[in-house]
Parts: sequence; structure tokens; C-alpha cells
Amino acid sequence: CLNRECRDCGMVSFAALPLRAGDKVLGVLCIGSGSTRDFRAHASFLETLTQDISIALQNALLFQQEQVVARNLRNEVAARRKAEEELRHSTSFQKAIIERAAEGLCVCRRIDKPPYLEFLVWNGRMTEITGYTMAEINRRGWHESVYPDPEIRERARVRMASMRDGKDLM
Repeated sequence: CLNRECRDCGMVSFAALPLRAGDKVLGVLCIGSGSTRDFRAHASFLETLTQDISIALQNALLFQQEQVVARNLRNEVAARRKAEEELRHSTSFQKAIIERAAEGLCVCRRIDKPPYLEFLVWNGRMTEITGYTMAEINRRGWHESVYPDPEIRERARVRMASMRDGKDLM
């Protein structure tokens, strides 16, 4: 408020002390009196008071910021838990379909080390058809396990290479 407004309210003496956090002004502590006062006489007390209030205000602002961060984190955690639950439900549904399929179903990807193929999906029917579990196939290699004859194995490798180029194999 302006000096004139303070007088209109009945204040005769007025002091305004900045509340600081480092170089930043957080606010202003205003002290008014209806009688004549020389606030300079209490300068060390008022300086200590403004420092204490500045620290309290800074702590309150930090606490408020931490409350916002904590609320945002809780919301993010809740959203991730929901997404994880939806993913878990979707994945279990997909696994159930794959496992109950009458046909052998598998999914593989190319890797840079022998046996150069890694299976990521391998249903029970594939185990029945091939006689190998996914772990066994991944350890031994698809071509080496399923095609013991070297000539047939090489033809199979060529066919698999065409599949990686986007052609379907039946």
C-alpha cells in the first residue's frame, strides 16, 4: 500500500522489510503502528525476524512444491499400474489363445550369434509337432534340430531367408 493509504488507515509509522531467499524476494513483511515509532531502533530484532520468517516461508514454499511433485508421482504410479494391469490382461489373453491353438504357433527373430534364430513364442502344439521345447530349439538351433539332412537344411535356410524378406511360408 502507498504511504497516503497507510495514513488514511491511521498508521503513523510504517516499515516494509523484504523477505529473501538468496537474491530472490519472496515477499515483504509490513509493520505498521498507530503511534510514532522509530523502527530503526529495533533493526537487529527486525532483521532476525525477517530472516526467520524468510526461512519459514521458503520451507513452506518447498513443502508446497514437494506436495505437487508427490501428487504427480502418485498419479503417474497409478496410471502405470493401470497400464501394467491392462497389459497383463492382454498378454494373458494372447497367451491363452496361442496355447490353445490347434496349430503349432511360434515367433522367432534373427540374432547375430549361433544358432542365428531365437524363438520368443512357442506353443505346446509346436512341442508336439517338433518334439522340442522352445528352450531346446533355442539352444540347438531350428535348422540343426528339425533338418538333420544338410541338403534339406540348406533349402530350409533359403526359404527362411525369403520369409525374412516379407514372403509368407506355408
